[in-house]
Parts: sequence; structure tokens; C-alpha cells
Amino acid sequence: MKPDCPPRRAMHLVLAAALYPSAAAAAPAEPPAATAPSSPSTQPAADPTTCIERIPSGRPRPKLTERIADKALSGHLVTLQVTVEHGKAETVFPGGLRLQFEGDAARALEKSGFALPMRGGSAEPSLKVAARGNSAVTTVDVPLLVLADQSGRHELVLPALPISVARASGDVATVCTEPHRIVVDEPIANEPHPRPRNNPPARPQREVWEALQRVVLGSLVGLLVAALIALAIRAWRRRPRRAPPPPPPRPPWEVALEELFDIRNADLVRSGRHAEHFDRVSDVARKYLGNVFGYDGLESTTRETLHNLRTVRPRIAILSEIEQFLLEADLVKFARQVPSEPQCESALSRAEEIVQKTRPAAQGAHASPPSPPSESQRGEAAPAAAEPPDNDADDASTEPAASARAGGPQP
Repeated sequence: MKPDCPPRRAMHLVLAAALYPSAAAAAPAEPPAATAPSSPSTQPAADPTTCIERIPSGRPRPKLTERIADKALSGHLVTLQVTVEHGKAETVFPGGLRLQFEGDAARALEKSGFALPMRGGSAEPSLKVAARGNSAVTTVDVPLLVLADQSGRHELVLPALPISVARASGDVATVCTEPHRIVVDEPIANEPHPRPRNNPPARPQREVWEALQRVVLGSLVGLLVAALIALAIRAWRRRPRRAPPPPPPRPPWEVALEELFDIRNADLVRSGRHAEHFDRVSDVARKYLGNVFGYDGLESTTRETLHNLRTVRPRIAILSEIEQFLLEADLVKFARQVPSEPQCESALSRAEEIVQKTRPAAQGAHASPPSPPSESQRGEAAPAAAEPPDNDADDASTEPAASARAGGPQP
């Protein structure tokens, strides 16, 4: 058998290096004169340190099946499809595809002329899991963007990418894909007379409008605070309030004089209503005396009224005139005596005189009204009087005689 000549041996080594990169790296180096010249566009083999396999001891290595196109256009996508056969309880990429391909893997891709598409775009890595008997098959599609740094046809090497598999025990195994050589052409390589093309239409970009977000949130908070303040003000306005103190009572002499004035202007005498006129004047005087000297004037009989007035201290100066006025009123009320017009006018004038003479101003500018009789004084005066029980019929029969002795009108 004839020995191989040096040119033929060099050609065999070049073909072996192109088909089996690992065999080419392990082949012994030949003298420079015997090595075939390499193409200037050929890229060096992938750096084996970009991916380091870590498989727990005693565990088999997951089986990988890889598919990728051997040709691509610069600026276009090429998809690496990896099929991983593993146990049912194991998970491929437990931390997510993006996290797995960040860091050293992303820098190795960029250095080799590849890049992952932007997050949120139309091309995203995908992962599908299918059961197959007692095992499972996970298919991983990784889109890669080819970014050649020079024009013309040349070759790029896709470096080994790490694929993590989490076992049921919590152990994580890392296996590496094989490097892949891809022939890259320009997008216009097959056009004999390429022409410039317009840029593709712009894609809508969405971003968070932070200023508007702050304004909306601030407005909502402001509306909520304003609503709470409005509710608080409304509740405060509807709170139960203390009623204002009633006005001080009017002096009884003012009320009596006002009522007597109304009787004078009522023209009861001219209309022939003499008894009503006399009765109203008597009621005003009785109510006035009760309010001033501290007893119920309208509910007290003439005898009770005189008894209360006799116990007042200091003594009332016009007590006799009051007694005569009350007796005349009883004659009209109980004896059915009809007073004449002069008697009606006289009764009104005498009632006004009683009010004027018993009011505090009539006794001095700084004088106070007479003190009403106390209970002890009334009790002491009651036995001394030794009067029979009150009876309106008795008053009607006895008081006309007393009135006659005093010179009053006769029935």
C-alpha cells in the first residue's frame, strides 16, 4: 500500500476539521507548509468555557436533541430547537428561559454575533412539555437574532448554551448544547441589482406615563380626603346643639297693663257686653296679684286671695282697695249683677291703679317687690282667721253684704 502524499493528507485534515470540530482540535498539528490555507471568513471554534456542565453524581445525563438552520440572513431570526428527554418529576428551566440566558450566556451570544430579541416583542422563547410513557419530553424554542459584524458571506459559531433541569430531589443539573456553525449571508445577497428600501413602519411603543399616574392618584386621594372632610363637616353641623335659653319672663305689671289696655280698646262696654268686660278686668287683676305675691291668682277664691295678701310683708298699702275691688267683681260673677257703663269704666281704672301702686317702681327706684308669704306665715294666719271652708256659694251670699257696708253697688 502506497504511503499518502503530504498534499492529500492535509486535505483530509481540513475536511475532518470542518465536519468534526472536536476531532480537529485533537488532531496533531502539521508543519505550516503541509496545512491547507483557511478561508479569511471562517470564525474560530466556540469557547468551551461559556457553558460548564454540572450533573449530580449517580444521575444519568438528560438526552438532548438539537435542530437549527445551517444558513441564515444577517439581521433576521434563526430558531434553535432543543428537545430534552427527562423524568416526569423533573422540570426544565425552573427559573425561566430569560433568567437562564442572561449573564454569561448573553455575553457569549453577543460576542459570537447573536442576540436575544427584546423582551415583550413578537419573538419570545417558548417551552412545551409532553408526557411520553414514564418520561417527559420538553421542547424549547429559542429565537436568536443574527447580528453579523461584517458584510459578505461568512460563518458564525453559535456557542454552547446552558440548559438546567431540576430533579425531584431538589438537585439541579446543567447540560450544554453543542456549538453550531451557521453560514450568514446578507439580505440582498440573491438580488442582482439591489435597491435601497424604506424603513419598515414604526411599531407602537407603550410606556408608563408616570406624571399622569401621579396626577391621577393624587386626584383620587384628594377627592377621598375632600369627601371625608365634607362628611365630617356635615356631621358636625348636624350635631345636637344646646337649645338657647328662653328669654327672661316679662314683669307681671307690664303684662297686666298691656292686657288692660287691650280691654280698653276692645269696646266691650259700647257693645253692651258689660259683664264680660268686668269679668276680664277681674281676671287680669287676680292673675297679676298672684304673679306678684306668689300664689295662683286665677285658681284662688276671693277669701284665699285676701288671706294670702294679708300675710305679705311689708303690708300692702292699698289692701282695702283691693278687697273692695274683688268683692265687687264677685257680685257681678256670682250674683249675676249687671254693672252699668260707669261701673265698668271705674273697674278698669281701679285695676290699672292697683297695678301701678303695687309695682316695685311705685315704692322706689331701687325697691324690690314685696315678698310672698311663707308657708309658716300662712299656717299661723289660718287658725287666727278661723274661717269656714271655702265655698263659692258662701262667697256669693256673704260678700254682697260686705260690699254694701263698704258703699259699693247693691244687687
